[in-house]
Amino acid sequence: MKSGGDFCWDYVDKLHENLLEKLHHSFEFTVFTDKTDRFSLNGINIQPLETGLESYWSKLEVFRMTGQVVYFDLDVILMQGLDELFRAVEFSPCRTNANNHFYMMNAFNASHPFNSSIMAWSGDFSYLLNNVDQNVLDRYGKWDQDYISDEVSKTNEILSVNDFINVASYKHHCKDGVDDMVDIVVFHGHPRPRDVQWSIGELLSR
Repeated sequence: MKSGGDFCWDYVDKLHENLLEKLHHSFEFTVFTDKTDRFSLNGINIQPLETGLESYWSKLEVFRMTGQVVYFDLDVILMQGLDELFRAVEFSPCRTNANNHFYMMNAFNASHPFNSSIMAWSGDFSYLLNNVDQNVLDRYGKWDQDYISDEVSKTNEILSVNDFINVASYKHHCKDGVDDMVDIVVFHGHPRPRDVQWSIGELLSR
């Protein structure tokens, strides 16, 4: 979470509450931020951003985390428990070629294969952060997800998050209601969850 953007601690608290309510798995919740006005508390582990990467690119600091990791942007709302995705990540070490698996959700924009709003991995992908330089930033512009998928696909298999859970776009699929089969709603731009008072689960599902 970068200061000066659309997101504040309300988004952190709401996502944490949403995960506690919907998930059937134990988890540790970590947020990376350059904000210094709050300490780790009540199950929310706060880690400082260290690289100075701007805007979308600061997201890559999540790759400092190794082991079994499931990542969400702050502008998502869970409708269901996402059990299948969490089981897939937990089971990864038991698979043949387990280190060759990385998970990203399908992009809503047809010109890009993947979206980085939801990602998961088991292992060490810190090279995705360590290899970012000015040439990468100039080449990819705001499309951090294209950099991630291009780099991972050189040596690893990218599995679609959508094969395990049902992902919907708020702006494309949910303005008139949310289908009961939807597991998670991604806002990816405006409106943000705050603009609908984070009430999509209570008021719009059908």
